[in-house]
Amino acid sequence: MTCGLEGVPEAIDIDLPGLEGDATVEIVQSNLHAMQAIYFSSVLEELRLFQVADKLVELFNSGELPFRNTKGGRLIVDYWRRSTERPTEPERLSTYARCFGFTNGEPTESTNREFAELWLRFLSAVSAFDRQTEVDGLLTSETQVSQETVRSSGRKLAANLSVYGSGVVPFATALREQISDICEILRNDDVMRVYGARDMWQIVDQVTSLELGGPRPTLRYRTMANAGATIIGWLANHANEQTAVGELIDKTSARRNIKSTAPMAEPNDRNLVDACLQWLAVTGTPNDRVEQHAQPVEAREEAPPDHEPPIQNADP
Repeated sequence: MTCGLEGVPEAIDIDLPGLEGDATVEIVQSNLHAMQAIYFSSVLEELRLFQVADKLVELFNSGELPFRNTKGGRLIVDYWRRSTERPTEPERLSTYARCFGFTNGEPTESTNREFAELWLRFLSAVSAFDRQTEVDGLLTSETQVSQETVRSSGRKLAANLSVYGSGVVPFATALREQISDICEILRNDDVMRVYGARDMWQIVDQVTSLELGGPRPTLRYRTMANAGATIIGWLANHANEQTAVGELIDKTSARRNIKSTAPMAEPNDRNLVDACLQWLAVTGTPNDRVEQHAQPVEAREEAPPDHEPPIQNADP
C-alpha cells in the first residue's frame, strides 16, 4: 500500500499568497507626495489661511488697503484674477474628507475612515521606539517596540495614503501653487506695512481676529502642518523600504541631532522622530494613549476606531 506520492518531485514550488492585509498594495511615491500637500493644506484650512487671502482681496477691491500700483497690489490682483482656476472651498473640504476622513467636509462612501487610527499608531510607534532607544531599551513602561512594529504601522499607513492618494496629484499641485501665491502676498512688504507686521503670521492673526470671527492658535496649526508634512514626506521617500527586511529607522542617526535642512522634501530619521514627537505634543495626545497605540495590534485589545480627525477640536 502506498501513499500515492511516487514520482512526485522532492521540491514543489507553491506560490502562497501573502497574509498581510496590505501586502499586495503597491505604495506609489507620487501619491504620497500628493497627500503630503493635501494634508498640509488641510491644516492651513483650519488656520483660515485661504479665508485670509480672500479677505485681503475683498479689502483691496473695496479700497480699504492703501496701495494700488505696487507689487503688493499686483500680487493681490493676480491672485483674484486666477480665482476661477483654483479649487473652491467646498471642493477642498470634500477632498480633505475623502483623503483623511476629516469631518469638516461632507463624508461619502469613498471617505478614508482608517487614516486617524493608522496615523496615531505610526506616530506612537515611532515615539515609543525613540524613547526605548534613548534609554538603551530599558523602558519604564511595559511597551517594547521593535523595528518591525514601526515598519508594520508605517507600511499600513503608507499603503492607506497611497490608495486614497490615487488621482489627486493634479489637485495637490493646484493647492501647492495656491499656498505659494498666498504666502507671497502675505510676505510682501506693502501688505506687512499696512498691518504693522513683522512676518506673515502676524497678518494672519490680525485678519482672523478683526475680520474672521476671532484668532486661531497659529503656532499649534503651523507645528501640525510642518510635522505632518514631514512625516508623510518621510514615508514617501522610504516607500521601497516599507516592505524590506532590516532596520527601518537608523537608531544611531536618529539619536544624533543632525537634521535635514529641507525636512519636508528630504526628511531624515531625526526629522521623522522630531515631527512625531511635536505632533503628539502640540495636539495634546495623552501618554497613555500613545503607549496603547504603540503596541502591535495583536498585543492589545482593539478599541473602537477613533475616527476623529487629527486636526479637529484642536483649539485649547
